[in-house]
Order: sequence, then structure tokens, then C-alpha cells
Amino acid sequence: MPQVTIAASSHNLPQSTAVFGGAAEYQRFAVESGYAPGTYTVAPSEVSPPDPDLQEDGVTYHGGGFEWSAVRNPHNLLGATAIGPQLAKDGFVSTLHQSWRSTTVGHILGRLRSKNRQGSWNGRPNTIKNVVRGLLLAAVIPPLDAWTETLGPVQTAAGHRLPVVAYPNEQQPPERHRFLEDYLKVGEQFGPLRHQPTAETLAAWGLLDPDTTGSKDATAQMVTAMRGAQQAHGFSGVAADTKHIRSVREGFRIEDPVEFFRQLARHGMLDEIHLNLTDDSKSVGEILAGNLAETPHGELLAAAFGALAAQDQVLVVVEAPAAVFKRAGKRGRRSVVAANKQVVESVARLAASLR
Repeated sequence: MPQVTIAASSHNLPQSTAVFGGAAEYQRFAVESGYAPGTYTVAPSEVSPPDPDLQEDGVTYHGGGFEWSAVRNPHNLLGATAIGPQLAKDGFVSTLHQSWRSTTVGHILGRLRSKNRQGSWNGRPNTIKNVVRGLLLAAVIPPLDAWTETLGPVQTAAGHRLPVVAYPNEQQPPERHRFLEDYLKVGEQFGPLRHQPTAETLAAWGLLDPDTTGSKDATAQMVTAMRGAQQAHGFSGVAADTKHIRSVREGFRIEDPVEFFRQLARHGMLDEIHLNLTDDSKSVGEILAGNLAETPHGELLAAAFGALAAQDQVLVVVEAPAAVFKRAGKRGRRSVVAANKQVVESVARLAASLR
């Protein structure tokens, strides 16, 4: 099996830790959930199909700490000048992630003047409740265009260049024209820049042909062409996302996302997989019941794991905010920690079952 490293998004924390916790509480979460740096052995009892070789040795994976996306809380009011750098200094940050908030406070408040329109880029109606929610998020999440300033200190504290997941200029809704980053230049400041392939980006790069993308050969050709296109736009790596890859984006879609994941792995282009469980409490329930392979996310993971060579390495970042576990009936810090641990072990077992 490939070497699998499993990390947590910095947005996965129990609510009490996210609101009030400092670096020590973040590390405690990582240790208890099985994300902390180190090598872990998981009991193989739930591997399907059963593998006699695993019964004695168990399933091994590596903890990757956090993929750090800048967040603010009372410990961290200046925008990740305390928690992120401390985690990086202690070896708890493996990769960085550009902020996703593209709307300003002015944009959010302006939605109150147009209550009958669909509001933000994610289609939430312009209700007072959603505007308040947007303002709360704006207080916690720094703006997209400040990402180099918020992530730079984290990399400095790490003592080496860290990979960064960033959004191509073709993938920054809704005010894409406001953020025209020179990623070729930014890439000189950080480690490898990785992008999340999405339908609208591939279409903008001239790679998505809706008449042929359903075929295996066309998908392989698209993946091959993507290597050159992403390099031309300043990206040298891929962080494939199990939610975004299936989404219809600006009218475009990838017809066979499973084959797309498989081809990324076969071509040695898959640096990260984001197991994105945001807003998918149904899949979370299935995973907590031991059925990761039966979910759309598990189908994508299996395609990738099955196509990776034994010497390959892949980072799996679990994106599962506490709210999605709450909707699945898991409330409180202890339950969120236990649920994260179940997800981690399910990923490790799935990888081992495909070796």
C-alpha cells in the first residue's frame, strides 16, 4: 500500500477549542484524534475484505498534524500570529491552505438591501440569519487576499518551506477580478503550490470538453494536459477534493470524477486528497457506522488508493467541521474527538484493504 499520512483541517476543532483554545488545546485535539505527527497502528478488524496478513500487524498510517488555514479566536486576535506559528514550531503543521473568504464585511452587510436575491457565492439566501452568520465567519476567517501575510509567519516558524493549497485566479468566487495573484511569483515564497481541480478551472484552462470527458481515454488525456496547464499558472501539485470534484461549478461538471481521481494517482500527480465532509452528515453517519467505502467519498478514495504505487506517498486531509458531526448526533468535545478518530481509522483501513 502507499504511504498514507492523515492530517486535520484547522477547521475541524470542537467548538469549545475553536472559540477558546490556544495552541496547547489544538495539539491535544490532534493527539487524541490520531492526527498528531507520528506512526500509528490501527486494529484491522474492520478491514473488508479481511486480510489475514493484517490480523497480526494491524494497519499503519502516519499522522500529519494540521493543514493550517488561518483562524482567529481570543488567543489569536491578530490573525494566526500565535496559534499557527506555535503549532508549526512544534511540528504540528504539514501544509498550509489559503483562506476561502472572498467577501468583505461591506459585501455581507449589503446583502440586507437585496433580500429577494440569492446572496453569497454558495447560494445562501439573503436572510438576516445568514447575514449574521456571514459576519461571524468574517470575524473568524481572514480575507482571501491577505493569505500571504497570515500564512507567512506560520512557515517562518516551521523553519522550512511548506506546501500551500491555493485557489487559481479562475476559481475565486464571486469577485474573481479582485484577486489576480501572480502565483508564479508567490510560489517562490512558499513550498509547492497545490490547487484543487474543479470543473470551472479546468474549463477556463481549456481542458474540459463536455462532449468527451465521460470516457476513460479522454479523462486520462485531460489529466495529462493538466500537468502543463497548472505549471503555466504557477501550480506544481494537486490537492483533489472529494466534494468539489463532484460539484457543478458555473455550469460545468467533471463527468467521471472517480476515473479522474484514478488517473491523477496513476500519473503521479496526486499530492493530497481532501476528504471533504462539510455539509454531508449522511456520509458522516455512514463512516461512523464503518461504511466509508460505501460513500461517494470512499469511492473516490478507493480509486486513488488502488491506483497508487507502493512507493507513492499521499496526504489525506480530513475536512470535517464540528457542525457536521453535530448533525450526525455527535455533540460535545469528547464526541467530536472520537468521531474524528473513527474517520481517521476508517481511511487507514480502506487504504490497507486495497494493497
